[in-house]
Amino acid sequence: MSFVKREGKWRLLDRTATLLLMDERTLDRIVEDPSEPLMPEQEKGFSGEKHRFYDQKTSLVDVCRQGQKEGARRLEVSYDFFFGGSKRENYPDSPATLKAYRVIHDTAKAHGMAFSASVVSPLDVGAGFARTHEATGRSMQFRECALDEQGRFSTELTLQTQWTNNKGPIALKLIEVRAYAFTETRIGDTPYYYVDEAGIAQIGNVQYEAVEGSVEVSSAGYGRGRVKVWGRADVPSRNRCLAVAVYGTPELDYFDPKAAEYMKSVIDLHNETGIRYAGFYSDEMHIQFDWDLDNHFGHDSEINTRYVTGSLSREYARRYGAEFADLAPYLVYFAYHQHDFMGGEEGALPSQHVMGPDEAGIRRTWLFRKRYYELLQRRVVDICLETKRHAEGLFGAPIMTRAHSTWQEAPTCDRFFDRQRFSQAADRIITRYDYTPDYMWSSSIREDVSACYDYFKWNEYLTGGGTDHPEGGFLDRCYYG
Repeated sequence: MSFVKREGKWRLLDRTATLLLMDERTLDRIVEDPSEPLMPEQEKGFSGEKHRFYDQKTSLVDVCRQGQKEGARRLEVSYDFFFGGSKRENYPDSPATLKAYRVIHDTAKAHGMAFSASVVSPLDVGAGFARTHEATGRSMQFRECALDEQGRFSTELTLQTQWTNNKGPIALKLIEVRAYAFTETRIGDTPYYYVDEAGIAQIGNVQYEAVEGSVEVSSAGYGRGRVKVWGRADVPSRNRCLAVAVYGTPELDYFDPKAAEYMKSVIDLHNETGIRYAGFYSDEMHIQFDWDLDNHFGHDSEINTRYVTGSLSREYARRYGAEFADLAPYLVYFAYHQHDFMGGEEGALPSQHVMGPDEAGIRRTWLFRKRYYELLQRRVVDICLETKRHAEGLFGAPIMTRAHSTWQEAPTCDRFFDRQRFSQAADRIITRYDYTPDYMWSSSIREDVSACYDYFKWNEYLTGGGTDHPEGGFLDRCYYG
């Protein structure tokens, strides 16, 4: 249910029909003949679903006829690999997408419906940008280790090769591995460790090598291997090292001045093709991240990555201080629970680096991280909102933006005991409110990392609000309820 204002009148019930694209071959079938079946055969891909979404007879014309029968005002189209598919090659600016969307648009119009599609979603639009622009997304993964008395270090990182979400699998490219030397000092008997930011120094001699034959892909599409990193610091009197693997990701550099212009140019391209939009639909609006929840809980299995580009660093520095012109060394303050190499009781601590040995230093650390998350998320929302307003001016009417920002729900996706599996019920073992010493990890960190935790900011773009919380069935986390 959505609320839409048209010519001074409120419409309470906004009926829509939905077309999900789960297999890229569907685009070719639609162009060839919209009355032929969408999915004559099932492409399971990385989907965990046991049943087909469409039967072997349903066609685009069938979907539109049913929508017309039910009084739908729009046909909403979205890629959704949650139900199938194993590769993604076509994006909003791809010729195959434009041809198929024009056919879908015209077929919907013939059945009395306007058109909506996920052409403004960061997950959908970014790969097209990456094909034509040098300034693309960067994700930096980090791991702490020890420096010996000679300044040598050696560690191993999980090599990220493929992430997947409901917009399809994406390949990550390892561009380089850096390392930073620093000194940490434990503050009393707390899990806090003081690190002087002025003492963080980049290590010049860093070598790395992927472990041959180590790459594997989970049933949910998460590709990973191992990469060994070693070297020697040429700076004296440091006792710790942070190894940083830099990946190129097929998404926008959200802070590049060309990002918003590119997104608007995609809308222009669709308009030139004869496609008019009444809505932008996307069930997910976060930036690139991996969905395999079973493999990403806890301090050992969590993907310790942050989205960092040069343009993001420059904007952060412009707002908050010249010392932040390069945010890569400041990943030290995101490194959490990474003292396993120490062993014993201290190695098991949920260690946290802070910018000062007192409360002021701790507060400054929290403020630094808060500003990072806010800056990233607000920029992503703002360029989506700018694109939406451009489309409204182009098509001369309000654009309905139905979506939700996060795919996570706390507490339903939190981990409440060790060896918990996300997909398995555990009602006899725990309740979803059991914040006892057995409580392990909150799903909220992935919302932070993927820029989708602030529903209030995202609702500046979304029509009527959007969140995935109702899916978990917990009324106190359901903001509609």
